[in-house]
Amino acid sequence: MEASEAMRALLACFCLSLCLAPAALAQNLTITGRFQYQSRDYDINGFRPTSTARPVRNADVAVYGSQGTVAATYTNQGGYFSVTVPSPTLPEQLYVRCTTSSANASAAQPNSVVPLFVRSTTLGVPLYSLGNTTAFSVPSGATALAVGTLTASTVNTTHPSGLTSIGNAFEIFDVFVGTYEYLVNYTGAPIPVPAPVQKPIYAYWPTGAGNSVATYAPLNGTSFPQYATAYISWHQGSDASLLAHECGHFVYDEHALNHSPRG
Repeated sequence: MEASEAMRALLACFCLSLCLAPAALAQNLTITGRFQYQSRDYDINGFRPTSTARPVRNADVAVYGSQGTVAATYTNQGGYFSVTVPSPTLPEQLYVRCTTSSANASAAQPNSVVPLFVRSTTLGVPLYSLGNTTAFSVPSGATALAVGTLTASTVNTTHPSGLTSIGNAFEIFDVFVGTYEYLVNYTGAPIPVPAPVQKPIYAYWPTGAGNSVATYAPLNGTSFPQYATAYISWHQGSDASLLAHECGHFVYDEHALNHSPRG
């Protein structure tokens, strides 16, 4: 009788272990990497034929596969990211994509990161993106995936029809990010978030060969009352001074204490 009771107890433990096994074996997958862009070098003589790699900061990062988007985060000041996919179904083919948008970073840091979106007017897609074109194969049991460094090359062309890379789009994004970062560091205080939420700024590039200058539509414009819009001409995507100037219009609209015509 005692042997029978012991056998039943052993069988119950075995069945319980089978039920708990999947939960115990399920492991998270941590994905790490870095995004950067090639910035055209500039000196007193103008733009040079060389470029320098710079980090893509505060940009949205998404991980997706056969199940759709499985994780999202944003890059740090060095362009690095780390994101955890909880209990993924493996093996899997995964892609990692960085876009010219700061929605995730702005949500996490509303007093220092403006909601920024650099959009295309010619490619038929809302945002520029950088990612792997060949899927990363993640085997069963994997707990980490290092995707390395992905770089957006610079644009060295003289006509919109010759645009073959997206480095300028990420440079526009980074200059706007840096302008707000300068404001925070200069004032030594967080940026006040207007009620109910921080309004976004949209930068469109390129605007085409017919538009030779950058323009700005303010927050109170009749066409786009809920957000500000900067239009960047095709040949100005690497002009950091001009880009910071256009972002300055938004800073003035959103945060200036005096909105008189001459400040």
